[in-house]
Amino acid sequence: MDISVDQEIDTAISTLTFLIARYTPDAPASMPQRLVVKSPHVPRTAGSDSAGEAHCYRHVAPSLDGPPLVRCVAALDQAADNPETIVLEDLRATHDHPPWPLPPSRAQCERALDARALTVAHGDAHTWNFLFPRSDQGPAFLIDWQLWHTDLGARDLAFFMALHWYPGRRRELLAPSASEQCSASRRIHRRGNRGVRASPARTPGQEYLVDGRR
Repeated sequence: MDISVDQEIDTAISTLTFLIARYTPDAPASMPQRLVVKSPHVPRTAGSDSAGEAHCYRHVAPSLDGPPLVRCVAALDQAADNPETIVLEDLRATHDHPPWPLPPSRAQCERALDARALTVAHGDAHTWNFLFPRSDQGPAFLIDWQLWHTDLGARDLAFFMALHWYPGRRRELLAPSASEQCSASRRIHRRGNRGVRASPARTPGQEYLVDGRR
């Protein structure tokens, strides 16, 4: 096996080293030829709320049906002298994400919602942690699982919507479901004299935001 470094990028929290791998003839044909090695700048502390990204890929990811995860080739836990390290398939040729702070497109929003976790929460589900297919075909992938934890999957969804759904997109995407919820809510308030006070009329967007604060 022969490995060469294609590119190295230092982000605010980690170093990404992109590799090109050439395998021996007896290696499985499914092994990816482009890899990315990720190592954090700051070691995880003993009191951290998360067990770490390597733990996620080694022990949690194999039992998940979703969301789609980038293929992990190796995951090394943090040791005394070595930081936590993961080796992932490099999907830059087929996937990308919009540059910060530009919001994702409507199609990317829908793909991100399709990729959301249900019981294992990502914890940092902003658009830079999604890889969207350049061809608009296939799933979006979630990356950077340092903050994963068990939680309500809706928390990831709410974080993504609050950060990226600007008012115009929020009205566009929420209007049908919010209108149905408002109608149902108002029907309940109008039922017989049960001591329930009718709520003031709100637009679907206002109703949604009020419900989101509760």
